[in-house]
Amino acid sequence: MNKQELTIQIEGMSCGHCMNTVHQKISSIEGVTHTDVSLSDKNAKVEYDADTTSREEIVEAVTETPFQVVGIA
Repeated sequence: MNKQELTIQIEGMSCGHCMNTVHQKISSIEGVTHTDVSLSDKNAKVEYDADTTSREEIVEAVTETPFQVVGIA
């Protein structure tokens, strides 16, 4: 397993339902091992297996939600 971490800055989340939408979308990706979405920090911290998925695939999943990706670290 090639464990990697990624933090995605997200604009537009305003409630628990918003957080849950992002969490479910990211968590549904094969290879994602942990997701922590923070409304107050406006981000999602993701741990994933880089042998199974990529940063790009995770970011793309967030762009498929109603929210906007504004930064990636």
